Amino acid sequence: MNQFSTSISEVLSFGKEEAERLASTSVGPEHLLLGILRQKDSAVKDFFKSHQVNLAGIKYELEERIRQQNSGRLLFASDMLLNDKASNILRLAVLEARIQHTSVVDVNHLFLAMLHDNTDNGAKDVLEANNLDYQSALEVLGQPKNTRTKKTRIWLQHLLVRVSNRHLLRLNAQRKATQRLPCSTTSAPTSPKQLPRESLIPW
Repeated sequence: MNQFSTSISEVLSFGKEEAERLASTSVGPEHLLLGILRQKDSAVKDFFKSHQVNLAGIKYELEERIRQQNSGRLLFASDMLLNDKASNILRLAVLEARIQHTSVVDVNHLFLAMLHDNTDNGAKDVLEANNLDYQSALEVLGQPKNTRTKKTRIWLQHLLVRVSNRHLLRLNAQRKATQRLPCSTTSAPTSPKQLPRESLIPW
């Protein structure tokens, strides 16, 4: 059973505030990354500093992406929840923690999950546009090799890819189904998922 750290809870709270500030209908990967940027001290912030990343530039790019996504939509949300992409990233974060042999999911696992996600999430696009990728992040944020056998680590890595690919297939199916529907003047957002308070099971 994996639990989320208090830092993860802080990022999720910040992400919700960012979604509300930018008039979004749900919390997505971009809002979560904005939440990470708001943290004062974290391993991820140290990673950004070591790579001399322009944090103000990343923040601006994320906000512009969100504004473009919101453009032309009927924006109303009675309760700000995670959307499908953000929920999937949290599942991947659990697997990242398991690969590193820890029962607590922390912000570094969430950040690695954003970069390891196979879907077209805006947070990953912005990070990669700034020359930040999964391998470079893993070298800094990943824990040293632990007591897990090599075979077990490889199995968990393959599982991580399968979960991400499965989510990508589901998104593609939803997109095709939406394209077959008659056009309407307003588009309803995909149904967001409620985040479990203490634990998350990725299957």
